[in-house]
Amino acid sequence: MEPIDVYLMYCAMKAHFGKGNYDFVEYKGKTKIRRDSYWKRKDRHWFAKIANKYKTEEEIKNYFVSNFIKDKKGYIANFNDENYQ
Repeated sequence: MEPIDVYLMYCAMKAHFGKGNYDFVEYKGKTKIRRDSYWKRKDRHWFAKIANKYKTEEEIKNYFVSNFIKDKKGYIANFNDENYQ
């Protein structure tokens, strides 16, 4: 996956685990987040690291789920491999 696609999945997962009523499964991970918002973020390197380390969409999805369960705020810099293992 490309880092921008990892970012879009992250946004959808964050909305799912957040306080709102967004359902990742129901909407198939689609959100109203625009692709160009990725380029405005200063933490883009985190998404590139995840995209390089985990190659399949399923691995990345599982990585995010395990980290959102551990860290409810869901800040990408707090995510780590220990939670995934």
